[in-house]
Amino acid sequence: MKNLIVNELLKLHYRKKFIITSLILLSISILICIGMYEIYKFSSPENQLKSMEGQVSNLKERKNDSKVSEKEKENINNEISSLEMQISMMKIEISSSKNANWKEPLKNNLSALENQIKNIDSLIDDNSKEEIYKNYITTKYLLDHNINPASKSSLNAYNGLENLIQALGSVFLLIVVAIISADIVSGEYTPPTMKVLLTKPISRSKVILSKFLAAIISSTAVIVITEILLFLIMGIFWGFGSPSYPIIIGTKYQYSTIKTLTFGNNLVPIFKSSRIIPVWNFTIRIILLQILFIIATAAFCFLFSTVLKSSMLSMTVSILGTIALNIFTSIPFFRKVSPFIFTTYSNSIGILQGNVAPQYNSTLISPWFAVLILVLWTAICYFISDFTFRKKDILV
Repeated sequence: MKNLIVNELLKLHYRKKFIITSLILLSISILICIGMYEIYKFSSPENQLKSMEGQVSNLKERKNDSKVSEKEKENINNEISSLEMQISMMKIEISSSKNANWKEPLKNNLSALENQIKNIDSLIDDNSKEEIYKNYITTKYLLDHNINPASKSSLNAYNGLENLIQALGSVFLLIVVAIISADIVSGEYTPPTMKVLLTKPISRSKVILSKFLAAIISSTAVIVITEILLFLIMGIFWGFGSPSYPIIIGTKYQYSTIKTLTFGNNLVPIFKSSRIIPVWNFTIRIILLQILFIIATAAFCFLFSTVLKSSMLSMTVSILGTIALNIFTSIPFFRKVSPFIFTTYSNSIGILQGNVAPQYNSTLISPWFAVLILVLWTAICYFISDFTFRKKDILV
């Protein structure tokens, strides 16, 4: 079995399309990193602060417009509240970077947040409640772990990798995986090398399993190795930053009738559901969840490679099929089934932080549910592929 897998990996890696796809992925990733650096140069914390203050000023002017309805004014007030909290944190970061005694502003902010939490029931908006709690646990973590908050505003390997994964996006990764794995079986029908392989004393189950493992290993390796390589390069040039820097994850949601009547979205965060983990831990979780998504995508494409005999057709159907599913899950009418489609879980960062659940208006979406769905899609696609391959009349 080991020799079969090695043989399939060698056949796959020597193909021109695999080499070209890997080089394109690396080139695009490098360009994204260069773009990040250029954007960072023109988006200093001071410029971000001015931009947010300008947004607040514009929102206040809009709120005073007599044509704005009461519901819109309430929405604007929530936006202003959120921006003012971000401005407060940004000012602390800027003052901390210029002030040797950076703990004092944090302590003052922590006291203010503690008072807000004591009177939290007076807030109507549940989003604001959880935002205050997130600021509170972040500020407390920074003080408890003696971390200067100014470090977050700098460009480093950790936030660079997060931005890279976000920029690559789901569609591009889907296409890369489809190109690599979509014809690993169908590509051997013309020329008919599959017939030669099946004349050897090897069971069809072992043949299909070796090809499946080669597809998921290759797809995972080319993407993850590229990301880790660029993470190390970014660390050398930009610095790695503090591995203990706090990241908020795990925000959970519940349904609220009030939210539905007001804004048309009935999902609100559960107060105190968010928690903190260090950025090194967050980075590992991102990559592991992304690997599961890559494997599920490879299994989906592998299914078409097994069912269809045309290499070009299987690749085309795989690419169009994955993109179609990605579009399908974004259509509001189909959001009830979106939690059960693997493409919903392409954004590993959003899944871990709890940003995807409100996007699809579903309390089901969580990291553990994502793992369950991705594993189920992988298993189902593989078993259908295995059954089809064993029953197919290939030798004729």
